[in-house]
Amino acid sequence: MEKTASNTRTQLEKFGTGKNARVKVMLRDKTEVEGYLTEVGEEHFVVSDKAGRATEVAYSKVEKARGNNPSTGEKLAIGTGLAAAVKRNKIPITLCARFLWLPIGTISLLWLIGLLLASPAGTFWVKVGLTLAGAGLGSVVPYLSSEEALYFKFASVEVVDGKYHLIFDGEDKETFDLVKVVVGAFFFCGVVIWLGNIFSAERFSQPEYPEIFRWFWVTGILYFGAALALFVYLSLGRKTTFVYRKEAG
Repeated sequence: MEKTASNTRTQLEKFGTGKNARVKVMLRDKTEVEGYLTEVGEEHFVVSDKAGRATEVAYSKVEKARGNNPSTGEKLAIGTGLAAAVKRNKIPITLCARFLWLPIGTISLLWLIGLLLASPAGTFWVKVGLTLAGAGLGSVVPYLSSEEALYFKFASVEVVDGKYHLIFDGEDKETFDLVKVVVGAFFFCGVVIWLGNIFSAERFSQPEYPEIFRWFWVTGILYFGAALALFVYLSLGRKTTFVYRKEAG
């Protein structure tokens, strides 16, 4: 919350004040404040209407804001556009449900097929391990193919004349680089676990099948749980500022 308030203040300072600095602000209680920006303070800013009535707004109460200042060429878009789309994914239960519905549906279908075909119970769990290992591995691929999800987690995004710039606060850049390495290592572990589960599935019914491999499917479940935790971590607490402006001059 403190970082979000700090980002809001930073963007408003860039936006500028005066009668040309028109803004429309939506507060967290769904109240709207509209007018021109007259003051940007440490803990709050002030919006005045045409009649000169001033409304003091705390940064922590802002949900989103839009505005245009022809005097400076600045445009304001806090908590809107792409950032707002990211912000809606902040409920853990919703995130978990979105992550789980396909694997659970697949496992339910496997269980039903096994029940109809009277397959041994052991082979069902091998299939569960393979399915969950594959689902967990697949969930990591987007983080490797595009760093966009990581950008929204650790950086604010500023667009200047159509060019994108990332703004990292404090130690966020170091954390961002570390998470990229962790994601790469996590993907490699997933490949090993997924291939191991394929190997187990092919040899489960063989007499010489080692006892330890009969429980290898557990690794698929554990990996899937770790992938779910990674997904929730990267989805929660994302930055919510996405600012458009023109280069001065």
